[in-house]
Amino acid sequence: MFLIDIFKLLLNILYFPFKFLKKQKKILFLSRQSNQISLEYKMLIEDLKKKDSSIKIKVITKKIEKNIISLISNFFLLFKQMYHLATSKIVVTDGYSVPISILKHDKDLIIVQMWHANGIIKKIGLQTLDKRSNKDKKVALKMNMHQNYDYVISSSKKTSLVFSKAFNVKLNRILNYGTPMLDYIYYKKNDKANEIKKKYHLNDKKIIVYLPTYRKNKVDYKNIINNIDFNKFQLVIKSHPVDGEKIDINNVTVIEDYIAEDIISIADYVISDYSNIVFESLLSYKKTFCYIYDYDIYRKEFGFNIDLKKEFSEFSFSKFSDIMKEIENNNYDFKKAQKFLDKYIENFDGHATDRITRFFLKILG
Repeated sequence: MFLIDIFKLLLNILYFPFKFLKKQKKILFLSRQSNQISLEYKMLIEDLKKKDSSIKIKVITKKIEKNIISLISNFFLLFKQMYHLATSKIVVTDGYSVPISILKHDKDLIIVQMWHANGIIKKIGLQTLDKRSNKDKKVALKMNMHQNYDYVISSSKKTSLVFSKAFNVKLNRILNYGTPMLDYIYYKKNDKANEIKKKYHLNDKKIIVYLPTYRKNKVDYKNIINNIDFNKFQLVIKSHPVDGEKIDINNVTVIEDYIAEDIISIADYVISDYSNIVFESLLSYKKTFCYIYDYDIYRKEFGFNIDLKKEFSEFSFSKFSDIMKEIENNNYDFKKAQKFLDKYIENFDGHATDRITRFFLKILG
């Protein structure tokens, strides 16, 4: 822990001279979720430029990988981040960011957390501390995990309650605006069905799309395959980006070069588990199920904000064979699914991006 204290002190000493630089009419977008700019960031930037072309935009996206080269490159990237943090008026992040949480910023820098999901089924951020070992918990607290946020973007009152605990932010600082991804689906920009079907040579059989969330253990693909009649259905899988698991299974189409929200457009049925993609699928009016075969294990390892067994019970099953029975019966009750959806997604009106960018413009003056 002493080394962490030294690391934090060193970073703040290095950061201090940057704070004498002049603030610019600039917004910094930071992310460690991917090495590419996210769709939601692109949507915000495009709308900002339309409204005020004088705003400077800087995007820094760099995924931290578990190898020495990545760690070294990310360390040197800190200096670039420091410069832009010191000279920006607003910084937006979509996950945990070391420089945002550790550095002592000027009071006039507004830090906005726009978490990379709508509706929060599993626990996140500070909620996960009780699931960690004592050592990991102490490290997280020492690293100021999820500190310094001025505002958080949310999609509902229920989600705001989660964010308040996960990020230690007061409810009056959580903005129930919805996210750009909701607009993307609202205007059906995720409808890439013809394009994807053509590229992957998908036929006229009904398509089941399986979109599992991240888990420490491998996904139960074998049981899924054994319960699908491939004379009637075709199976499409996209693994979770963090998993990095290579999937090579006969009769299965694996798609990795499209985001999950786009892949949904080809589906007759979407099956996930504890992933928040469930909400995007329902918003796209897809027959959506949750395959929760490892429910008790996952609850112990990660914890839940939403009890799918209670709140989404008609569509959540521990046996894949039961999901297939429901699909075969073809009696999907969208009214019940809609009640669940409305509870966690309140602002599905196509104006989330506009609400966020107008808020940014108000700050910039």
